[in-house]
Amino acid sequence: MSKKDKGDKGDEKPKKQKGKKGKGKGEADGDASTGAVMSVSAHPIASYQVRRIRGWAGMIGFLAVLVLSIQAGVPHFEAGLRALGGGILIHLGAWAFAVMIWKRLVVAELEAHHRAMQSEATD
Repeated sequence: MSKKDKGDKGDEKPKKQKGKKGKGKGEADGDASTGAVMSVSAHPIASYQVRRIRGWAGMIGFLAVLVLSIQAGVPHFEAGLRALGGGILIHLGAWAFAVMIWKRLVVAELEAHHRAMQSEATD
């Protein structure tokens, strides 16, 4: 019996969806009445700028730590390792900072849009 024949019988169990149970990504910030989800990753400008900041911060952090380590007289191999670690840490710090800032900007943008919609409705 081939795999195709087994699949046609219909006796296979349906596959369970893998994922987190409960609240998913961004569901806590969503509007319950409309089902809209507010997130930084869904914003077209924010997601681009967060990626861009992460990249530049990682490269600048790597180069800065590398130059400072070499100027301090650290052997080149160890300076490279320090630069990798510093680049990763600065990359993560810049990512967290950019997401924090963009969360506030997205909320402010939504509030401004909500106020504009309310003022149009009253006119």
